[in-house]
Amino acid sequence: MRIGIFSRGALAAWTVILCLLVSPIHAMTPDQMRELPGGDLISSNPETVFSQYGLPAAIIDFGVISRRPVRTLRWGGNTIRLTDDDWTLIYSREGEKRKDPTYWINPGPVMPEKLAGLKSLTLFTYGRERMVIERSRRTNRLVMRIPANLFEAHIVYQLIGVPLDPLTSPDIVKIYGAPQEEVRDKRDRRVLRYRVAENLADFPPNIYVVDFTFEEGGMLADYGIQGVSVDHVREKYRRPIEKFRPGCEEDEQGRGSCSPI
Repeated sequence: MRIGIFSRGALAAWTVILCLLVSPIHAMTPDQMRELPGGDLISSNPETVFSQYGLPAAIIDFGVISRRPVRTLRWGGNTIRLTDDDWTLIYSREGEKRKDPTYWINPGPVMPEKLAGLKSLTLFTYGRERMVIERSRRTNRLVMRIPANLFEAHIVYQLIGVPLDPLTSPDIVKIYGAPQEEVRDKRDRRVLRYRVAENLADFPPNIYVVDFTFEEGGMLADYGIQGVSVDHVREKYRRPIEKFRPGCEEDEQGRGSCSPI
C-alpha cells in the first residue's frame, strides 16, 4: 500500500533508520524542543508567527540586495514592503533602530509575553515556497496546498534565542539528558548538540538539531533550532539516506519510492 510517494514498507524503514540516528538513551523529545521559547515556530510560516507573536521588531529582506520586485503587504494596520526572497524576523527587547534598506523597522515593537524569558529571538526563513504543508482540522492528516499570500510562502528553517537568565551546561544536561554530540562553533565556543526526530502522520520524520552554546565562563549564550535546510544538518543525514535509497521499493515505472527529506 502506498502513502503519497511512499510505500508503507519504505516509510517504516525510513522511520527506523532515522530514529536510530537520533534516539540515544537520553534524548530531547519533540515536545521539549517546542517548549523552548519560540521553539513551536520552527517549520512554521510568518503568518503563523505573526498570528501568535505579533509583528517582530524588524524584518531583514535579502531580496532588496538582489533587487527583486517589492510587494506591499498589510498586517494589523501596518503596511510592509517586502520581496519574495528570504527574510529574517527579529524579536528584541531593545527594538531595531538602524537605517538599512534591507530592514523593515516596526514603529511600535512589543516583546511578546511568550518570549518573556528572552533578550531576543531571531527566526530565519527561506522564501518562494511553492507548497504549504499543514494538518487538517477535519481529518487530522497532513495536507498540501498553494500558499495564499507571501507570509505563507516563507518557512522558518532555523531560530536562535538569547536568554535573559543564562543556565550552565550541567543545568541543560539535567533537563534534557546527555547530548548526542559536543562540538565547537566558529568562535570556538562549546556547544551541546541534541538531535530530535518528529513523526509527521504518514510522512517520514522531521529531523532537527538543537544547539546550546556556552560562553567561555560556562554560561549559556544562546540556543538554536535548525532544520534539514541548514547545511551541517542536511549533510549529517545525507549518507545514511543515500545508502538506504537502493533498498526502496519500486513503483510501476521501476522508480524508487523514496525521496530526500
